[in-house]
Amino acid sequence: MMMQDITTFETIDGLTIKQLASEYNTIDGKKYLVELIRSPFPFGYFEIPDEIELMKIIYLRSEQDLDKEELNVHYFANPEDIENIKSQLNGADYEGDPYLITVKTNKQNIDVEETLRNNLLYQFEYETTLKPKSDFKIIKIERLKDD
Repeated sequence: MMMQDITTFETIDGLTIKQLASEYNTIDGKKYLVELIRSPFPFGYFEIPDEIELMKIIYLRSEQDLDKEELNVHYFANPEDIENIKSQLNGADYEGDPYLITVKTNKQNIDVEETLRNNLLYQFEYETTLKPKSDFKIIKIERLKDD
């Protein structure tokens, strides 16, 4: 049975959720996806505004080292996750200091299927994945303080 083309969170049917969840060996994957889809944005993907702000943490030697073309497609939406994401990166051997990058983009730029797949695989990263080459505007660059 072929899975439907997943283009929006609003049109995902139960069979597609079941098929997607069965591709990964996650506990309660179907329940997790349903909860994620039904939770209001930015905690989930229900009632996403047309224009959204997403964030990511990257390490830079200075703000001038930021290259918009080098930013990849992985972001998070909930500001309450900043400390959680930062703690996941602690201990890694990164050069430079952590910076929080905030971008503004249209919800149509979200790669819905990849977002759901990544959330199944990495349930504590709360990731929103953009489509490759999506248009976005950097609205804020903030150096994060050391713990």
